[in-house]
Amino acid sequence: MINALDKIGCFAQSLEKLITYPERQRKDGFFLSQNGEWDSNGQAIWSMMEHYRLTGDREFLKKVYPSIRKGIYWIERKRKKTKKKREAPHYGLLPPGLSAEHLGPNDYYYWDDFWSLAGIRDGIESARILGRTKDQAIFEGYYKDFWKDILNSLKFVEQGIGRPILPASPYRRMDAGAIGSICALYPLRLLSSDDERIINTIEYLRKESFYKDGFFQHMIHSGVNPYLTAQIAQCYLFRRSSKAWPLIRYLMEIATSTYTWPEAVHPRTGGGCMGDGHHGWAMADWILLIRNLLLFEEEGALVLTPALPPEWFYNDGRIFVENAPTYFGIVGFEITWVGEEVRLHLHTRFRTSPTNIEWNLPFEAVERDSDGTHIGGRGGRIILSNDTHNAIVHLKMGARMV
Repeated sequence: MINALDKIGCFAQSLEKLITYPERQRKDGFFLSQNGEWDSNGQAIWSMMEHYRLTGDREFLKKVYPSIRKGIYWIERKRKKTKKKREAPHYGLLPPGLSAEHLGPNDYYYWDDFWSLAGIRDGIESARILGRTKDQAIFEGYYKDFWKDILNSLKFVEQGIGRPILPASPYRRMDAGAIGSICALYPLRLLSSDDERIINTIEYLRKESFYKDGFFQHMIHSGVNPYLTAQIAQCYLFRRSSKAWPLIRYLMEIATSTYTWPEAVHPRTGGGCMGDGHHGWAMADWILLIRNLLLFEEEGALVLTPALPPEWFYNDGRIFVENAPTYFGIVGFEITWVGEEVRLHLHTRFRTSPTNIEWNLPFEAVERDSDGTHIGGRGGRIILSNDTHNAIVHLKMGARMV
């Protein structure tokens, strides 16, 4: 929820909470939500670093860095408790716990491991920014060892299931609990969108754990889960896939009259059947989904409109974004289309320039021009330089992108 506030520019509101994180941390470095949930340290560190990435607030990072450091040492100590039998699938993972409670009974959940690994990765970044070279080297060692243990565990999984995939834990068959493991792509970006394990997991969930176009959780949080549906849609967006849109439209269909969602929706009545009536996490994931439909960051690049619906272009139209926070600074853009001609106008206030700007359209783009210079890319994916202000393309409307 704090990340959603940050990504719509409500920095003061998110800071009000984030600045209290260090005092919520135990002396041993554990961010305790409840015992048996080992994901919280990674989540706290990631949330603080996301605030820094979106604001560039170095003073904030200095204040919370001691807390980040303590949190990473806690993760490393915690996972040492499973380093007894090297041949075991859980070697080097976090101990068994409740984890995200919708995953099932206590187990060695990859959800906890992926969040914790991301926390260490972000600790490396924070140490580098603040010039803590000794800490950076230590954290890099922790990260390398932890990733190695996770990948070894996933090899056990691949041997047992018969293909590379991400179950909820190394001791679980594929089931609805695998929804937790896609955090490795969204939001953590530990695995790429074309990683075979991610692709196979999403395909499994889409086939086995959906009611209509909503993710149906078969255990504990039973019902159609709006926020989990949104997370799968995010994975499709990172793949530049129009498969996100049936999920987005379904979320709009099951929204309440006040445009919120319960934590789980009864498939027969359409009303809430579990958890909060107005679920804050669901609303946050909706905001983040809309934001990423318009723009997101990826490996140093700024990505615009990853999966626009083709039918929008059958009539003249316009998309307008203003003052959007990104890792690079503030971004605004306007896209207009008349007939087959599409124009992009960018107005940016970068703190750090992206490596390039990737602009996606749902049809093949031809006759490309950017500030008078020919631009690259193929199909509907257009690659612009980071100092682009204007671009014009013509669409080949018969050549639809998938």
